[in-house]
Amino acid sequence: MKVISNIAVAFLLFCLISCVKDENIPAHLSNDIRIEQEYVLKVTDFAKALNKAIVENTDFRKLLKSEVIKQIDGDYDLLVSNSLNMNVNPSSLFVTKSSCADTITVKELLSYYYGDSVSLTKGSSQPIDELLEEYPDLQISVPVNAEEWDPESYTPDIAIVPLDYGSDIQTLSGVDSDGNLIEIDAVNAPSEPVIVVGRSERLSEIPIIKPIVVPTLSVSLSGVYTNGAIRLTYSRQGFGIIDSLMLYKTLPNSSTYEHLDIEFSSENKYVDWNIIEGKEYSYYLVAKSRNSLGIVRNIISNTFTIIADSSTPNPVSNLHVMNEYAEKNYLTWDNNPYEDYYTKIYRTTSEITDELIATLDPDKTYYYDEDVTPGEKWIYHVVKYNTNNEKSSKEERTFLYNPYRNPSAKSKVMLRKIIIDSDQVEGWFDGKPEFYITTFGTKMSNEGNIQIDTLSSVDYRFKVNGNSSESLNCLLADWSFYDDSVYYPILNIHMLEYDRARLKASLKADATVGVKFTEDISIHTIGTFEYTLANNGQECGTVQLRYYENPSQTLVFSNLGASIDVSE
Repeated sequence: MKVISNIAVAFLLFCLISCVKDENIPAHLSNDIRIEQEYVLKVTDFAKALNKAIVENTDFRKLLKSEVIKQIDGDYDLLVSNSLNMNVNPSSLFVTKSSCADTITVKELLSYYYGDSVSLTKGSSQPIDELLEEYPDLQISVPVNAEEWDPESYTPDIAIVPLDYGSDIQTLSGVDSDGNLIEIDAVNAPSEPVIVVGRSERLSEIPIIKPIVVPTLSVSLSGVYTNGAIRLTYSRQGFGIIDSLMLYKTLPNSSTYEHLDIEFSSENKYVDWNIIEGKEYSYYLVAKSRNSLGIVRNIISNTFTIIADSSTPNPVSNLHVMNEYAEKNYLTWDNNPYEDYYTKIYRTTSEITDELIATLDPDKTYYYDEDVTPGEKWIYHVVKYNTNNEKSSKEERTFLYNPYRNPSAKSKVMLRKIIIDSDQVEGWFDGKPEFYITTFGTKMSNEGNIQIDTLSSVDYRFKVNGNSSESLNCLLADWSFYDDSVYYPILNIHMLEYDRARLKASLKADATVGVKFTEDISIHTIGTFEYTLANNGQECGTVQLRYYENPSQTLVFSNLGASIDVSE
């Protein structure tokens, strides 16, 4: 700490007072600067009054220590408004000055030290009333060495926290026990107790979530050749509204597609009789989709190719795979009702490619694979096989990521620990680090869209200073929705380290979701959460946890050296 020269102090105060009191403030000074300067002046006056009160009244120092070490909110602090009606025994010096020998309140004590013109009459208009009307969250704290403070023998210096500051702040203005304005090191924690005056580290507003609903939709086309016709079926995956469908087809020996003026039946089927035996045909669909905002987009299906050959088996249709109880995979499909061919199932894993795992009778339409490995992507290939001519159908493929969790029951996601780099987080004057963790998932809207859903919010303050929290047991999500034929849910976990409430700040966090397509999971950003907080904290970032991933792991954020341990 170092004392500023009287000349410098006089000049600083002159500049501040001039800027605040003069109605003709230069235009280049922003409103934010005005707000900051008014705050500095008013809180400095309070700090001076507080200094005089603690210097001359030992009982008041004892009261402050006894209140802050209660750590009512987890830190060594006390709201000024909560202290005003507490009783203090005045010192003999105070009695001599004020001619008041009775027990008085903290409000009366502080009001007296604001100036001789201030009356001790209860209910009178006093500077402290005006101060708290403007800054109701003003607090007194002793963030370091509070437990070791001996109020009988030691009078702490007072530090003033600015209304708005960044992580690069080097010094704080303050008042020493002699009433001098001083500079206090904001980087290195002092070895003695220091009283800090500033605004409370409370979230005055809960984040407001504004979900953006975006349909995630795909269409696919399949078919068979039977009894002289190609019978097409379309299916949809994902969520959204389809306004119209257009079917395109190539002619034999041509790469040019023509638009067919047709309509699919209510069963999503269409029979094309305009074919020639032995020729190859290709088809694709264009679906016009409309989202909840009325925006129309074209969704193009896969290209389905088939040979009009009655001696070659048709492929299976509607192939799906689901996991049951995290123990086995359940495959289902539809056979061509006009054919009677065997079914072969192949499996590709991280270790073996195209392994034949089953040959099934023609009437079978399901299969249980009971040999699964959690966390791995497994691909299944299904073909129909003609034993007479050894011809096989075109293979149909599907895949899934084997989950660790049981998709047939709810799965809890628990926060077990928060780890940070304390050197990147807060100065000593801010007290123990505090974090706001919000978990976002997804749900289905009534219109069939994927919609952002807030699953939980955790407001946690470290119990002690350091890089790690104690062991925690906080619920982040109770996962229950799981459809691995279409949709792979993702938890989006956003963490904010927040400082004392100051100016409003807008924060944003994106949410993602996984949608299953032909070969892999496509990760989509489906919405942006907009936070509005009376806070100016530091964002740790957003991390994702996919449903099928190991429930017990460490998730690493992009900022502040922050990570969290989660488990089931």
